[in-house]
Amino acid sequence: MARTTRRTPGAGTGSVPLARRTYELIKEDILTQRLLPRETLIEAELSERYGVSKTPVREALLALAQAGLVESLAFRGWRVKHFTADDAREIYEIREVLEPHALKAAIPHMTEEHHALLRRILSDARQAIDDGELSTLSRLNRLYHVELIKPCGNSRIVGFLHRLQDQLRVMAVRTWLQAASYHREADQHEAILAAAEAQASELAAQLLREHIVEFRHRYVEVSGEG
Repeated sequence: MARTTRRTPGAGTGSVPLARRTYELIKEDILTQRLLPRETLIEAELSERYGVSKTPVREALLALAQAGLVESLAFRGWRVKHFTADDAREIYEIREVLEPHALKAAIPHMTEEHHALLRRILSDARQAIDDGELSTLSRLNRLYHVELIKPCGNSRIVGFLHRLQDQLRVMAVRTWLQAASYHREADQHEAILAAAEAQASELAAQLLREHIVEFRHRYVEVSGEG
């Protein structure tokens, strides 16, 4: 693992909050490619890198493994998860089924305030594109997708898709670094929301499905594993 300037999560009152802050730092380094796919993660090196003891590092790695961002290597530590083309197909096939269904259920329950919230998220995402902040953009894009379906009335669908968010963020950033498709995706987000605001449920669901399928194909293409 390459040596970098120490990044500190700040003072904490116990191992649990410190572990959470360490989790966020490691996750951000994965998102920004300071930690690369398949890179080995050694607790002692991470401890020095983030200026914390091994305990919060170990807790952070366990949580990152649960989130699907790192993998445990038997008796050899950890490594950053590499999302294969097959991983993308499986994850995005789930989204292709669940998200359009949830959106159709959500649209009748969307209020003007909810539309305004989604518009603000899209505006902030456009600003992140202008600023070249891909990590911020990935967070805002995931927030948009979660908020888009939140009024669907099915907390299990919302919760399940929410648990995929960090994995989707990593795949998005890795794709954008090779194929800067975020302008097109921002336009697609606008079109989906416009259809939702017009109460055009079938059109909105179709546009969302096409958006998901297109990104899946793009990830598979840039991964070189298709």
